[in-house]
Amino acid sequence: MALTWDAVATLVEETMAAAMTPTTDTGGITIIAGIAHIPSIDPDRSACKLRENIMLNTKLITWALGLFTSVSYLICVIYGLVTPESLHMHQLLEIALPAFRWISFGSFLLGLVESFLWGAYVGLVFTPIYNALYKRLD
Repeated sequence: MALTWDAVATLVEETMAAAMTPTTDTGGITIIAGIAHIPSIDPDRSACKLRENIMLNTKLITWALGLFTSVSYLICVIYGLVTPESLHMHQLLEIALPAFRWISFGSFLLGLVESFLWGAYVGLVFTPIYNALYKRLD
C-alpha cells in the first residue's frame, strides 16, 4: 500500500476531529482534546458553566520544584563522577551554588540543600504570581 500525501492529510484531519469531539463520562466531566473540563458554579450562583480550575497550590509546587532541582543536582553530580574531567560541568555548579566546591562529602550535602532551596524559592515566588495573574486576567 502506497502512502500518499492525501492519505496522510485525511488521517490527520480524522485524528484531530476525533480529538476535538467533546465526550462526557458519567460524572459530568467533559473531555476535549484530552483536557478535562470540570463544571463549577458561577460566583454569583446564577448559572452553571464549564470552567477550568487551574489555580496552583503553593505548597505542592514548592515541594515539587525543590525535589526536581535536588534530583537534577544528583544527576549532575553522578554525571560528573562517571565522565572524564573534560566533559564536567562542575564549574556551573560552583557558580550557581554558593560555597559549593567539587567534590567532598560536605560540599555534596551543601549542594543538595542549596539546590532544593533554589527550587523551593522558585515555587514560592512563581506560584503566587501565577495565581494573582490568573485571578486578575480570568
